[in-house]
Amino acid sequence: MMKTSKTIRVGLLVLLALSVGLFVAASGKVNRLSAAENRIFYIANNGNDNNDGMSVDHPWRSLAKVMATKFQPGDQILFDANGIWNGQLILDGTKNGEGSASEPIVIGSYHQGDVRKKAIINGMGTTANQSPYHHRNLSNINLMTGAVELWNANHWTISNIEVTNFSNDGNRQAMRIGILVASDINVPYPSGTDAASIQQKLAIFKASHRTGINIRNNNVHHVDGAYQSDPVPDQTGKMVPSGKNSGGIIIVGNTDVTAENNVITDVSNEGLRNDANASVLPGGWDQYSFRASAHTAFRNNYIRNSAGDGIVISSSENGTAEYNTVEAANSMPGSKNESGASKNFAGLWFMGGEYNLAQYNEVFGIPNHYLDGAAFDFDGFASKGVYQYNYSHDNSGGFTLFMGDHQTDNVFRYNLSVNDVSDLPSPALNHLIFVVSGKNDGIAGFPLFHNNTFIVGKAVKNLMVSNNGQTGIRFVNNLVYAPAGNTPKFVVNQAGNKRPLFAEGNLDHNLFYPQALLDQSHTDAVDVSDNLFVDPQLGDVTAKPSGLINHNTGSMSVESLGSFIPIAGSPVANAGRSVAELTPAAIQAKFPITQDFSGKPINFERPTIGAFEATKPTIPVQKGELKTVIDQALAVKEKAKYLKASSDNKAAFDQILAKAQSLLTNQIADQLTVNNMVSALRRALEALDGKDDVPGTPNKPDPEKMMKSETLVKKKQHSETDQSKAFPKTGEMMMNSLPIIGLVALIVCGFGVIGWRKYVANK
Repeated sequence: MMKTSKTIRVGLLVLLALSVGLFVAASGKVNRLSAAENRIFYIANNGNDNNDGMSVDHPWRSLAKVMATKFQPGDQILFDANGIWNGQLILDGTKNGEGSASEPIVIGSYHQGDVRKKAIINGMGTTANQSPYHHRNLSNINLMTGAVELWNANHWTISNIEVTNFSNDGNRQAMRIGILVASDINVPYPSGTDAASIQQKLAIFKASHRTGINIRNNNVHHVDGAYQSDPVPDQTGKMVPSGKNSGGIIIVGNTDVTAENNVITDVSNEGLRNDANASVLPGGWDQYSFRASAHTAFRNNYIRNSAGDGIVISSSENGTAEYNTVEAANSMPGSKNESGASKNFAGLWFMGGEYNLAQYNEVFGIPNHYLDGAAFDFDGFASKGVYQYNYSHDNSGGFTLFMGDHQTDNVFRYNLSVNDVSDLPSPALNHLIFVVSGKNDGIAGFPLFHNNTFIVGKAVKNLMVSNNGQTGIRFVNNLVYAPAGNTPKFVVNQAGNKRPLFAEGNLDHNLFYPQALLDQSHTDAVDVSDNLFVDPQLGDVTAKPSGLINHNTGSMSVESLGSFIPIAGSPVANAGRSVAELTPAAIQAKFPITQDFSGKPINFERPTIGAFEATKPTIPVQKGELKTVIDQALAVKEKAKYLKASSDNKAAFDQILAKAQSLLTNQIADQLTVNNMVSALRRALEALDGKDDVPGTPNKPDPEKMMKSETLVKKKQHSETDQSKAFPKTGEMMMNSLPIIGLVALIVCGFGVIGWRKYVANK
């Protein structure tokens, strides 16, 4: 009997444990972290490196602790936004771990508050000999030195930190950087300069690249790196040229890199730049090395006062630069570049690579230049690229330049240039477009310029300057207007005395006003048909809107450019020609276009000349019916039909009524939009039932869905919602019932055991 009672007690405990476990699991009361759960590490100035760093109450203290830790995918490394760390943060994926595509390792800040404060990492003027990479034989890459360095890493995100790297002693003898992301080349190159050896080197080079890097929401400022012409010591102490290897954010040897929403100010030499390790590119500049990286994306960044270039995408396939602002590139106060040395810088440009796109960028206020100094540039070995929907103004070096070294199949289209070029006397320094050609490239070396608008300022002496090698031109559907009446030469050589220069190509269907803007800078072999020489009838082109990029939303306020849109009846309307036969097939396939700069659809057969389709004649819009329905809606708000309606019905009604009232005063609304709003407001009126919601009623009204057809709302939305309410999914029923099942099982087991004990006792 004792043995039997013990057995019963054990069985009862087992049953009880199972029942309780079932109930607790079904109720979801236990939430344990798995071993693979993502971790958050906190670092604060008042922390202690002996802490585990896993909470804000037990943070780490030093950069050294972070650099000594190996992280795993999904980890976050968060610095107190109220703190400052002096020194370098150097991380390496081989030592500090790597993230994954779905779970990157993230560096960031906490305690940011509403003002989005950021933790500060102050490099205090770093030098290359502080870096463990200084003695590697990697040419210039081992001389780069950043306040934040990330080496050989896949899938890391650097975000929400403030970085500075200023020496305070005026010593710029270092390739000093704010944030540096780089990868090693750790396999020796084969010897030889033949094509096969070059391809082997390129394969090794590409294999060294890391991927999945995101640099976002950072503030990088006051980095006093070496200018392009400054000497810096190499690993042996020998002084070597620094090149364009210092600056705000520099990325070397990575693919699939994104830099977005960063603010970069007062840095030298570059603002934001990627490179495929140009200093160690196998084969040099004239071989097969370009297109060595891929998918570089620079979005929604603000760059101001970079000593050299603003933004550069180099040696990349499928790169994108969009919604960026570059202000006052080549303008660092106190820069040696201002006094005459090495001024070949531009605002935003491509070098090497294929299929790169720049759109919706604003570049302005470049104060200095030598041969460059323009807003944009297709540099050597850049091909099959596009600049579109960009706004350039007040740049000393003009709108753009392009190089002749294997720069082919490129397109400038639907861009706006306003008051570019400063008043400089030398012909070599005064141009809207600088044509640089290393040899006679003919028509292939001249990008297709179509549907651009140039508002020519008083200081312009030459629309184009060529270094004499270029003989072909492709310039169609462009609007060139000098409102002050000045008539610069169309094209000259650098000496300013050799014309004509263009001997083939297209210079047709443009507008030049005054007519003297198109002079005899071409031979009879160039097509100059159907050009217009009349006032284009624009708005107030003396206005120079600035700051069009909203960096909170990553968008461009193109409506601010309305004064550059031809008015209704302008002679440029439908005066252009189709450019399909001139556009490279690769561009048509990769970058199809459907709209002008302002977003209007393009008439492809007869487009408007310039970057904006002409305004259509105004058609009166009838709003009487809308006013009547609004009055009815306002009257209903005083009646029980509205007052006793459900809160959701009333909210939806109020939202649509507000939209209707706004549309009533909208001066640019079209008739179709007004008619749709009348229908939507009537449906909202009908939806007011004057009763509270009760179980089983149809879906709550959605003001956006009321804008759609009544058939879709009534037949599809209501029927599907009713079915889902009447017939919940089997899995949901089971999960919702599990806690009750567990309790019932527990009670049944309890009574069963009691009955069993009585039975045994009786036996």
